[in-house]
Amino acid sequence: MSAMIAENHNQLQPRPFLQHIGIGIAMLVVGIGLAFFDIAIISQVNSDNWPGDLRRIVKLSEIFAHGFGVALIVLAIWNLNPDRRRHLVRLISCAAFPPITAHLIKLFVPRNRPTSYFDHLLQPTWPDSNWQTWLVQVQEATWNVEYQTQSFPSAHSALVCGLAIGLSFLYPRGRVLFLCVAILASIQRVIFFAHWPSDVAVGCALGFLIAGGLVQNWGIGYLCGRLEANREKPVA
Repeated sequence: MSAMIAENHNQLQPRPFLQHIGIGIAMLVVGIGLAFFDIAIISQVNSDNWPGDLRRIVKLSEIFAHGFGVALIVLAIWNLNPDRRRHLVRLISCAAFPPITAHLIKLFVPRNRPTSYFDHLLQPTWPDSNWQTWLVQVQEATWNVEYQTQSFPSAHSALVCGLAIGLSFLYPRGRVLFLCVAILASIQRVIFFAHWPSDVAVGCALGFLIAGGLVQNWGIGYLCGRLEANREKPVA
C-alpha cells in the first residue's frame, strides 16, 4: 500500500525551480526590452486585421485568464478526477497569488492602458514616445485605482501562466497544451488593446516566478504538501 502511495506522489514531481526562475527572469528581460517598442508593436497588431476564426479563438482564450475559467477548471477536477482533489488548494494558490501580486503593483505603478488613446470613433492616437504612457496623473494621489491607469503589469497574464504551471504540476502530460493556452490568452491582452506587450511579459514573469515556487516543497508549497498528505486516502 505504501509503495502505491509513494508511486502516486512520484507522479506529481514539479519541474526544477531553476527552470521557472530562468523563464521568469527571461520574461522580465523581454518585458524591459519590449517597453521601448510597445507603441510600434501594438499599432501593428489590430485584431480587426486577423482572420475571423483565429480572432475568435484568441478572444475566447481569455476565459482561462479569468477567475470564472479557474472556477470551471476547479469544479471539473473536483467532479471528474477525485484523486486530484487534495491538490486543488495548491492549484488555486498558483492561479491566485500571481494576479494578486500584479494588482498590488498596479496600485503603486500607474500606466495608461492602450484604450486610453482611443477616441469616440475607436481610432487610436498614440503618444509620441513609449515613456509618455507612464506619465500618468493619478486623480487620487494615495492609490492608483482607476481602470484606465492600471495597465502595468497584466494580471490576466500572471493568472493564466500561474494556472498553467499549477495544471502542469497536476497533469504533466498536458504541459505543452497548458502553455499554448497561456500564450493565446496573453496575446489576447495585446491584440484587444487591454495591455501593452511589456505589461504582458512582466505579468507572465510573475506567473512563472510565483507559481513556480508554489509547486515546490518549501514555503507555501510545503504547507500545501502537508495539507495534501493529510487528505490522502490509503489505496486499498
